Amino acid sequence: MECTDEEVRNKILPYRSDKDFLDAIERKIGYCKVNPNENERIYTNFFLVSVDMKNIQSFGWVYPYSDQWNAYNPFSEIEVLNFDELEELKNHQHLFED
Repeated sequence: MECTDEEVRNKILPYRSDKDFLDAIERKIGYCKVNPNENERIYTNFFLVSVDMKNIQSFGWVYPYSDQWNAYNPFSEIEVLNFDELEELKNHQHLFED
């Protein structure tokens, strides 16, 4: 899951905000986009979130890719999902079964 700083404050921290989690967010902030209109850098936060939302972890922005796995790739592609509330993830559980 990719989130802006504002989305982290409003959407992620209500579910988990212990000190270790907050420290991990600071260490793992990722990719920087430059907003050309305002000449500012936009950093992005990444999370692994279980479908039942019982496990939320801050995650680095560099993910494994298929060439690292030789002929076998344990990952499967899913469609990009956009939603406003983390609870909406539960509505897409069917995509993660199998």
